[in-house]
Amino acid sequence: MSLVSLHEVSAEVKLGNGQSLRTVDNVSLNLEAGRTYSLVGKSGSGKTSLASIIGLLNSSYTGQFTYQGLEVASLRDSRKSALRAESIGFVFQNYSLIKHLNVFENVELALMYMSSRPSSKARKRQVQYALSQVGLEDRMNESPGRLSGGEQQRVAIARALVTRPQLIICDEPTGALDTVTSEQIVAILQQLVNEYGSTLLLVTHDPDLADTCDEKFVMSRGRIVNATNVT
Repeated sequence: MSLVSLHEVSAEVKLGNGQSLRTVDNVSLNLEAGRTYSLVGKSGSGKTSLASIIGLLNSSYTGQFTYQGLEVASLRDSRKSALRAESIGFVFQNYSLIKHLNVFENVELALMYMSSRPSSKARKRQVQYALSQVGLEDRMNESPGRLSGGEQQRVAIARALVTRPQLIICDEPTGALDTVTSEQIVAILQQLVNEYGSTLLLVTHDPDLADTCDEKFVMSRGRIVNATNVT
């Protein structure tokens, strides 16, 4: 059974002139557990809109979408929030770190939203391990503002992985980074996804980055126009 299954899923946004724009157009795809996928396309192709549906962030769609075998449209908001907190990790281009929290607290925050919140001792152990995996165990008391862009993104990766999610969604995770740092971030992601056995969905406009995944979906005007097994 697929972790994620979409069948003829579409979504629209309302424009200021009263008209609608279809951002996701009749998309069908499956994401299998433990594999890595890229979603590639130009700006405005619908990548982020599709990723927000898969990440249980957007419920305004038509078609059939199942996650962990559950029909998402039939789930209450509270159930979707719990699934999102406990089984999906997110990494964004702008890192989305909270400035007034230190590195440790930013990563710990992901554990605080879990319905079965770990004990303080367990949280400390999990956060320290996640930070050690991205090479930042010695920076856990630092403010995010004192870190480089690459270091901040590594904190974001640790936060996404600390709950050991089944699905990790990365939306342009290297968009604000230089080439060398981008390659380092992708290598860390791939290594940790393999270790944790998670499924990775990498949203990017960079074809080289897309080719690092097992399978590549190419989007244009809201549609999947090509699907390729890369490895």
